Amino acid sequence: MARLTAPPPLHAPPGRKVRVAWTLSYVDERGKRRPFNGGYVFVRLLSASGGALSTAFAAEPRPGRYVARVTVPKGGIGGIQIGIRGTRCDQGGCAPSDLLFPITNDPFRAPRHAAAPPR
Repeated sequence: MARLTAPPPLHAPPGRKVRVAWTLSYVDERGKRRPFNGGYVFVRLLSASGGALSTAFAAEPRPGRYVARVTVPKGGIGGIQIGIRGTRCDQGGCAPSDLLFPITNDPFRAPRHAAAPPR
């Protein structure tokens, strides 16, 4: 599970480098939340206009805490993804296969509101 601690400025102009910081954690077998440590963790900004994505690999200054500087894509920021780089291999060879983490406070995910009770 990812949680943004410093989300990107959503209206930053294309081409600008922005700082993004987040935490990654998991729940262990005893139900306790633990920091997730891993290499090749990245942040990816999606283009608001459907253009090319912008990806940057993160530094991990402390266990479970990540930070990266990523370029705002052409068209502006239309979404954010946090993941870890992986590889999938089969009989045809190997290819990149990224695992994306759910972002608990994703600024692009619409808040879920409970339906108003009937009167």
